[in-house]
Amino acid sequence: MQNKKIIWYLDNEASNHMCGDKDKSIEFDEAISSNFTFADHSNVAIKGKGRILIKLKDESYRFIGDIYYIPTVKSNILSLG
Repeated sequence: MQNKKIIWYLDNEASNHMCGDKDKSIEFDEAISSNFTFADHSNVAIKGKGRILIKLKDESYRFIGDIYYIPTVKSNILSLG
């Protein structure tokens, strides 16, 4: 198995964390279902919510929760807003 590096973009404008790959989630909840509207008024379907474990620059780890799984999202986004 290849260890693939996952890139997350930090976004001051985003209102929620989101990811297009549910396999990265821990404690994934498929019961969460809704729609998300972007600033350009386009809508996408939320197909679940989970949390992930990330490795920080200092080699420590941290959980990030409330990450929406949106299959059509091509970039992983962490909201700083």
